Amino acid sequence: MTSGLKDYDKSIKVIRNAVKYVRSSPSRLNKFKQCIEDEKISVGGSACLDVPTRWNSTFLMLESAIKYRKAFERMEDDSQYFGYFIVDSSLGNEKANQNESRIGPPCSRDWDEAENFMMFLELFFVGELGKVNPLLFVAVVLDPRYKKQYVDWSFEEMYGINDVSNKMENRVTKCLKNLFEHYSAQDPDCAKEKSLPLKTKTKGDEGGKSELDKYLKDQRESMDGDFDL
Repeated sequence: MTSGLKDYDKSIKVIRNAVKYVRSSPSRLNKFKQCIEDEKISVGGSACLDVPTRWNSTFLMLESAIKYRKAFERMEDDSQYFGYFIVDSSLGNEKANQNESRIGPPCSRDWDEAENFMMFLELFFVGELGKVNPLLFVAVVLDPRYKKQYVDWSFEEMYGINDVSNKMENRVTKCLKNLFEHYSAQDPDCAKEKSLPLKTKTKGDEGGKSELDKYLKDQRESMDGDFDL
């Protein structure tokens, strides 16, 4: 898994751990309900726990947890809740890595990452995958923090390495190439310089390769920092 996907993986884990905590006993759940009331959250239902091997249930867990983000943040005033977790897990704490069930609590970045991941997951749950407009996935590919590696990985995680995932990967690739060829035909100079106005990092001779080929081959932008599209 690439570093960007690891960032998402960590954020999902800490949110899962927070949900586990509030659902682990009646007293903890009552405390969480009090925080919901204090924050005047009236969405109904409650935070649900997922089955980690099933992405559809992870989608539902994140969807529900994000609705209660302010209640989870208020829970940090509870010393028992805050003390339950191994703090500063984002710093690579060795102890935290050995006991993932205690990583947390979710920080602002974890919630933001979860919301970003939710937007991507939604593409898989709006209906039959084959009917989803491939331009939605092209938009993800054109984000230099994710690119096609991320889309391909997601297909394979969701559906396994089989004809379904291969078909979707090929469909996205074909859509990308068709778009590139269309705009290149409109403006030949665009294919050389303007079609993908992103800096490249690949060293060596790139002769014969289109700007699209170079972009797809280049390293992804880091998830850290203040990168802005």
